[in-house]
Amino acid sequence: MTKKIISIAVLIFIYSTQNEIRAVTLNQIDDFEDTSLQTAGWRIGLSSLAIRNITTGGPDGTNDNFLQYTSSGGGGRGSRMVFFNQDQWQGNYVAAGINAIRANIKNLHGSTPLKVRVALGDSSTSPGCGTSGGSWFISSNSLDLSASGDWLEVTFSLAEKDLTRISGNSSYTDTMSSVRELRILSQTSNANPSVCGDSISGIIGLDNITAITQIPACSITALTSGTQSLCNPATNTYTQDIKITYKDPPATGMLDINGQLFDIDRSSSSITTTHTLTNLTANGQTVNVTAFFTADQSCSNTTSFTSRADCTNSPPAIDLDADDSSGSSGSNFQTIFSLGGNPVDLADGIGITDVDSSNLITSAAITLTNALDSGLEFININTALANSLGIAVAVSSNSQSLTLSGTASRDHYEMILETAQYQNLNFGSSLTNRTVSFTVNDGLDASPLATTTIIIQNGTLEELMTTFLPACRKRVAMDSFHRTQLKYLSGRMSFQAC
Repeated sequence: MTKKIISIAVLIFIYSTQNEIRAVTLNQIDDFEDTSLQTAGWRIGLSSLAIRNITTGGPDGTNDNFLQYTSSGGGGRGSRMVFFNQDQWQGNYVAAGINAIRANIKNLHGSTPLKVRVALGDSSTSPGCGTSGGSWFISSNSLDLSASGDWLEVTFSLAEKDLTRISGNSSYTDTMSSVRELRILSQTSNANPSVCGDSISGIIGLDNITAITQIPACSITALTSGTQSLCNPATNTYTQDIKITYKDPPATGMLDINGQLFDIDRSSSSITTTHTLTNLTANGQTVNVTAFFTADQSCSNTTSFTSRADCTNSPPAIDLDADDSSGSSGSNFQTIFSLGGNPVDLADGIGITDVDSSNLITSAAITLTNALDSGLEFININTALANSLGIAVAVSSNSQSLTLSGTASRDHYEMILETAQYQNLNFGSSLTNRTVSFTVNDGLDASPLATTTIIIQNGTLEELMTTFLPACRKRVAMDSFHRTQLKYLSGRMSFQAC
């Protein structure tokens, strides 16, 4: 009889010990460096086959051990991204002063993003996964881990305001005073949270899981302006680098700098980085900058810088007669062409200006706008000179339009355009004035047109004999379909069909 009583007493003692709340302690850490502990009590279901101690590649690099768990997706054991500890993480979190859990964490899967949370319960059976039991709380907001990310140092708050009740009637304080199980899981839904974890194919790495007394206060300790780009005249915009230093950023959300959003670098508790503000309007005014975290707008800082000055492009200008010697006003020029005479220059002292550009022109165009003798009147330019200065010349089929292209100095374009000439091989052409337009382009805008007016007048018999007859003989010799007609019409000489 005495033997049986002792046996029963031993069984009762063993059962009591197994169900006793273990004493989780402040600052305890699972760093997985002691390989004899393997997974340090972290497991899935009744098996630890999918959860392993990896001996190198942790946040400290080579030879830094870490915990790796692989979920298979689909159904069955190991299909969900969730693992737990019922050993050293049991206990009275309130008495121990544990208000948060900090860890290094990494998404090791090449394509599956994770939404990581922690969950705590006063029962070792979880609600909604085929069983029910106890009171459970889960992180209200997930830590979003993109696929193939870097190691991050993150903090999961255990404050009541940051947790959502999943089940049970025990108060938050009572539950945290008797935690039986701590879970780390990926749970997508905020609307219908569960402590079961998502059924996904994923791989997660964890290290340095630590019980801490409080969440470090987020702070943006420095905010300064950096490199500023040149203004883009096409859009009157520029970019501005902002250098920022912050500590212990929120586990969720993004960094907002003047309404432009940037990912948060959580690879360390203290980060210094540079972000570039784009499409800023140039106006020469002071720009006030405010940076804050969307998940904690009280964590903020301000600075200011001076905007680029307005750089809206002013087009270049061309003057065909800089000293107005021809008697034409403004930027225009005029000249006289005698039928039967030699070609005439279309400008005299060209000047090209551009008040807000570098000393460069990218193209130019010359056009005879009202030609009346197709094939017989034309404009030309010194193409050899243009080519020697790196400028290509395209001539229209009727030689009444010239296009120059190639980036060169204003001086070079002035030299080439000065060689532009007009010629008419029809001695009996209409005396209607001809107009030739000039324009240059700085790569953004074309200049207003400058025009040369050509006053057409009758040629002399001497001009006919010295200029047109030799040309006509040459053309007739080359082309038997042409013939010469010399006749007086209304007292003036006409040269046609040569």
